[in-house]
Amino acid sequence: MPELVLHLLLYLDPTSISRLMQTSRCLKDISTPALYYHVKIDFESTKPKHNIFTSTESILELARNQQEEEEEEEEEEEREEGLLPTIRIFYCAPYKDCPYRLPKFCDPKATLTYICWIMDCNPHLQDVGLYKVLVSDQRDIRLLTTSIFGLKHLQRGVLELNYRDWEESAQSFRWAPIFFGCCPPSVQCFQLELLHSDMYWNWPFDRRQAEPIWQKSDQDCGLLPITTMATNLPLRGQEPLTNLTKLMFLDLIEEIVPEEEFRSMLGQCPNLKHLTMPTVEPIRNPRDLAREIARLCPRLTFINTTHGVGGIGIWETMVWLLEMLPKQLVQGFDCGGDVSFEISGLSQNTDVRSLFWRHSTTLQTIHLGGCRNFDSKAIQAILIGCGGVESLTVHWSIHWSATRDPHQQLCLYLEDAIEVPWACARGLQVLMLTVAIPDQPLRHLTQGQDLFYERPSPLTLSEEETRQFELLEALYRQIGAMSELRTLDLRAIYYDPQGNRGSSADYLLNSFPALLHLNDAAHTETGRPGYLHHLGGLTKLEELMGSMTLTKETT
Repeated sequence: MPELVLHLLLYLDPTSISRLMQTSRCLKDISTPALYYHVKIDFESTKPKHNIFTSTESILELARNQQEEEEEEEEEEEREEGLLPTIRIFYCAPYKDCPYRLPKFCDPKATLTYICWIMDCNPHLQDVGLYKVLVSDQRDIRLLTTSIFGLKHLQRGVLELNYRDWEESAQSFRWAPIFFGCCPPSVQCFQLELLHSDMYWNWPFDRRQAEPIWQKSDQDCGLLPITTMATNLPLRGQEPLTNLTKLMFLDLIEEIVPEEEFRSMLGQCPNLKHLTMPTVEPIRNPRDLAREIARLCPRLTFINTTHGVGGIGIWETMVWLLEMLPKQLVQGFDCGGDVSFEISGLSQNTDVRSLFWRHSTTLQTIHLGGCRNFDSKAIQAILIGCGGVESLTVHWSIHWSATRDPHQQLCLYLEDAIEVPWACARGLQVLMLTVAIPDQPLRHLTQGQDLFYERPSPLTLSEEETRQFELLEALYRQIGAMSELRTLDLRAIYYDPQGNRGSSADYLLNSFPALLHLNDAAHTETGRPGYLHHLGGLTKLEELMGSMTLTKETT
């Protein structure tokens, strides 16, 4: 009885299913779908040639995904390593390459139904990736969430939805129901993206039809009743997701999550460790929200946003999380973008430095951008106090006005950079850093005087120039001591300490004096300083970027 077998398969582990499939061809045909663990469905690819349900090639490909059990010990080892059977399906436009396409790949409503049918036929799926799925209304959302929630063994889910900008879509895309509807209790990692692109909706659908395809009934799309029987089921309730440790909201630039919905989602994720923030607006009090997040998710170790996504309110919340979470817990912190902002109530000295020192032994990855509270002293605090940091990127935007006071931007002043040896120097692998250097005497002199690299040999340096080069050499030694460094993006900006001139903030037009010049025997004759030898310890360096132009000033 096939019905009885299908029911029993829901309660069998992979080893038992594999053994059952070896007993007869009939049981093999019935049981095969229950053995797949990973399905990836994407809109984009090229040159479609095969129908997944009729192509011999697709059947052979699916057969190769079947987990064979020659030895039970090897099978158990593969499961532990995550080497699980995979289904790779693409639904795409006719002009794109597609190894296996769905029968009605040009019909978004039918396509979504087939996707859900495939998931329903493979109840043991552990890894599901759905990319650029076109959804238009509540029917699509309910059908999709019902199928995903029915995957009782799901561990990782990636859901990228592309929606139409019309009234019914606005009512369908409420965050909490989609989140809870797509997260069964077994899920460990969930990623949600919402896209709004007319490109996928306006083509390749048949434009000759008077009625838009997405407005057609299921029967008009050629869908059988059995494929749409779950359409009217209600969305799932808010069950605690005790296994969920990684939650990511990506590419939500146009989408805003209400604060209460955001709180309700996190309230069901008590063991969350990695959180990629969405845009949450309005936020009544970022510090209070941070306190609530720390209470709901006390194990958070990685806090970040997609670049450019989040907004000032959520960025402020992230900064306050460093204060609210337990000490020595946070391992990764990625906050901010190109937008410049300042957090009120947070001083630019003691408070900011203490935020990072609270997690000085655990922090491994730090990305800072936009927040003016992260001044030179705060960056110095990371370098000298967080010895375990392996990646530090402090983003300086060339879009910021050159007339702004560098003290209000994310840069490290030369005197702060060399004041104390960097504790993280030995383990740092990635470094993006902007160094603010006084423009006198190496970049700006009074009228009628030549800069050091424009004078004839032998060169005689003034006391001020000699002092400036001593400070720069100390910086170059700090950089050269980072023996594990693989990526170095070192940027230079120049400013007037008296504030009479605008700063030279475009690091692409600047360079580090004498950094790329060798201090060899010729130095005695020319008098030109050179410090390239200080970088000799960077034996693992793979990328060198920033203010590294070959000019008379540097070589």
